[in-house]
Amino acid sequence: QRAVLELPGPWQVEFDPKWGGPGVVEFPRLIDWTRSEQEGIRYYSGTAVYEHPIFDLPAGTDLKDGERILLDLGDVREIAEVFVNGKSVGVAWTRPFQVDISEALKPTGNQMQIHVVNLWPNRLIYEDGLSENQRLTRTNVSKFKKEMPPTTSGLLGPVKLLKTKVSQGL
Repeated sequence: QRAVLELPGPWQVEFDPKWGGPGVVEFPRLIDWTRSEQEGIRYYSGTAVYEHPIFDLPAGTDLKDGERILLDLGDVREIAEVFVNGKSVGVAWTRPFQVDISEALKPTGNQMQIHVVNLWPNRLIYEDGLSENQRLTRTNVSKFKKEMPPTTSGLLGPVKLLKTKVSQGL
């Protein structure tokens, strides 16, 4: 495998306001949501949609027989579904967080969306400090307390396109 393109940012990221998110924000670079100064991001639980600016494939990226382009998401907390040019190309839920995007790519004008879903504890930690009528969630789970740090969340990257040779099976 060899990297043919890195997609560092900026990224437009949409956090659902119905679940306490701020709507659309720009991340100049990928960050752990829990490091954000905005509470609506730091304690967000749910799906956030990352959109990368339109990108072109570098010259010399033509695929020969048995070659594929993988999108390597780096680190993801917790699950990501990748869309390239409007087509769902796969779900990454464990390391190495890679999906084959060969069939959806064009030489120029590629659009990418990555839907990232994290875990529920961050919202529960935040809501432990709220009155019942301010909470968006309901649960009998009481182990998440406002004093606890939120859990690492989001697309952490680095995000790269890798050219790889597919080995022939048995």
